Amino acid sequence: MSDKEFLDIVAKELFTKENLTEAEIEIRAYEKVKSMRQILPNKYFHYKNMDKKIIFMAGSPGAGKSETAQLILRDRFKIDIIDTDEIRKELSEDGGKNAHLYQKASSKGVSILIDYAFKNGFSFILDGNFAEYDVQKKNIDRAIKHGYEIEIVFVSRAIDAAQRFTKIREEKSGRRVPDDVFIEKSMGAIETVRKFISDVRVDFYDLEHGEIKKDISKEEFNSLTSNNFNILCSMLEVQKLLNGNGLSSKECEDAVRALADGDSGLKLG
Repeated sequence: MSDKEFLDIVAKELFTKENLTEAEIEIRAYEKVKSMRQILPNKYFHYKNMDKKIIFMAGSPGAGKSETAQLILRDRFKIDIIDTDEIRKELSEDGGKNAHLYQKASSKGVSILIDYAFKNGFSFILDGNFAEYDVQKKNIDRAIKHGYEIEIVFVSRAIDAAQRFTKIREEKSGRRVPDDVFIEKSMGAIETVRKFISDVRVDFYDLEHGEIKKDISKEEFNSLTSNNFNILCSMLEVQKLLNGNGLSSKECEDAVRALADGDSGLKLG
């Protein structure tokens, strides 16, 4: 291949990337992750722990789930981590600014890794919000079927601190969590854990107060999450009200963030 032919190929690839529609980006990412089926496990499984233990991370965006998994659980239990965000980062061609376009592909990547873990009897930490009940029920049912020990680790932080962290992370990495997604995932995590806590062990990692509460009851979980959940409910109601008032998305986000920070002096109209 001549230098000119090589540069022509590079130029064509750049042109293609710059002119892809959102639908084409999604398809491209999905095809890419499918082509990585054989190499993904080698990238993510290093410990290959055979204790048949699964730890599901749960909590709001920005709560510190990944940090907890990486700095404490992985080194304490020597368990590999399956992280949707890491897979999305690998697939992304825009620095993570349009994370939603890679959701389907990254979910496929997670599915490939989970299938591989179950097939080989490997322990793993599934790092995510734990916000979608149907998805987690399927995962837990499969874990039970394969004879795994199951644990949920709920990581808690004050809502204002968690949301502030997502904004700092956005500035550094470009990975954006819109306020409506933050509220949805945060509430979903609490609600989903509530549905499983009677049957699955839940440990509560309270980063705000520096405490770990192990194998808590549903009543304890409800008590520990009640303040954050009430704040999230208020944020959701304010967001709906502001959206209905014809405010811009920027004005809505500023107002909802003010509520998370404890500012009740919001005025409409």
